[in-house]
Amino acid sequence: MQTIVTIATLVLLLASLLVVNRARKEANEERLSARAEAGLVRDEAKALFSEAQQREERVALRERQFAEDQRNAQTYSRGLEDRVAVVARDEKRLASQRDEMKNAQEGALAAVAGLSVAEAKAELTSRLRRTLPVMPIVTPRRPRRNPTRARDRSLSKRCNARPLRRAHKPP
Repeated sequence: MQTIVTIATLVLLLASLLVVNRARKEANEERLSARAEAGLVRDEAKALFSEAQQREERVALRERQFAEDQRNAQTYSRGLEDRVAVVARDEKRLASQRDEMKNAQEGALAAVAGLSVAEAKAELTSRLRRTLPVMPIVTPRRPRRNPTRARDRSLSKRCNARPLRRAHKPP
């Protein structure tokens, strides 16, 4: 009986050894699986981090470009305002020069004609009134709305217009 107990003990020891080996193997597989999963998560986190950094760099670049564009627009706007001011000054200067030249020209013409500007205008106005006939202002009459009346038929004949006919009602 002692052999049976020894064999049974050996079988039990063998079985426990097999269970322990199996448990170690499963634990090793779990560890490897966890390491692989942790590596995947780490790689994914690195990819997301690098993508976030790239986005941040692009946003910073866009902000710099926007700020530069805004500075350029402000510079351009200031330049345009300066140009507008210069043009306005030049327009005022040219308008005053034109008025001075016109007055000088009128004075020179008056000196050549021997008359002052007011006298020359009065003379020209009187000449025009003497030479041009006076034309009366004529306003045309508005035609009446309903030329089918007897008193308006003469008007429609004079205007070569046909009188309006009323629509015939069926009996």
